[in-house]
Amino acid sequence: MFGQRAAELIRELERASDDALPPYKAESVRGICEEMQGIFEANCRDRVNLDADGIEQATAVKIQHAMHFRDTAMSRNKRCLIAYHYNRMERLRNLRWSLGGIIPTAIRQTLSEKETEWFSNYSKALTNYMMDVAELPDQDPADPQDPVVLDLTVHQRPPKEYFIDVKVLVDYGNYETQDGETIFLKKHMRLCMARTECEHLIRQGILQHVQ
Repeated sequence: MFGQRAAELIRELERASDDALPPYKAESVRGICEEMQGIFEANCRDRVNLDADGIEQATAVKIQHAMHFRDTAMSRNKRCLIAYHYNRMERLRNLRWSLGGIIPTAIRQTLSEKETEWFSNYSKALTNYMMDVAELPDQDPADPQDPVVLDLTVHQRPPKEYFIDVKVLVDYGNYETQDGETIFLKKHMRLCMARTECEHLIRQGILQHVQ
């Protein structure tokens, strides 16, 4: 039956939580594309039959109905493929804003080669944009010793307080703050840190905000 694989792709995304990324279904995508190619070829053959001399009216109507059905199925498959890839791209974009430019290994293993390439290009574009926005008049952008970056991913929500209490969830080791101070993060430690210092660590599961 046409469209079953395409519908299953969408159902799989619906079953996954908003911040999860199921493994890319390359075989299913390939099968859907092959199905669409088969539909196209069948319609091409029927188009030739419709143009044949002496075709009966009843036969022509049946062929037209079959072509319309197949064309509808092909359009549905196309919409499902677009929705599947666009939704995964949006989830990848959200990961860049929440986790930074390095994808965790567990998530990287679920991506296709093209998705990994897209994430890398998007991450570079976002980083370059943040550097351009923060560039100072007397700064040399070619000087690696003088980088100024405005991290737009830090303040995604208005902070209610500057310092927050956090608990260390893993043995992380040394962490260098924006002021150059080094903090040793050991599991079960409790600290009071600036929100700007620990938001990324909270999103990565290294720290937990203690209410």
